[in-house]
Amino acid sequence: MRSSNKDMPNVRNENNYRHDINDNSLTIEDNKIVKTTKTLNSQRRAIQNYEKKVEQLTVRLPQGSREKLNSYIANNSKYQSVNAMIKDLIENEIGESLD
Repeated sequence: MRSSNKDMPNVRNENNYRHDINDNSLTIEDNKIVKTTKTLNSQRRAIQNYEKKVEQLTVRLPQGSREKLNSYIANNSKYQSVNAMIKDLIENEIGESLD
């Protein structure tokens, strides 16, 4: 006599899943695949590709400097962002383009 599917528990071995998971944002908890991040893989790859093309510099300024810079940018049509202003000032100082 053949047993019905009702008699068989719906639990798969964790090793069966490991071969299917190529994404490090997925984990196995209680034999269920759980996504640990809301960021799509394509978005994460796009971010990684962008970060390969740019360098990050940290600038330390006194408290309140960010508000002053943002206010200046908002009232001045010459620059679109604080980053653009800093980049332009550096290029003018060294006399060459950073692109």
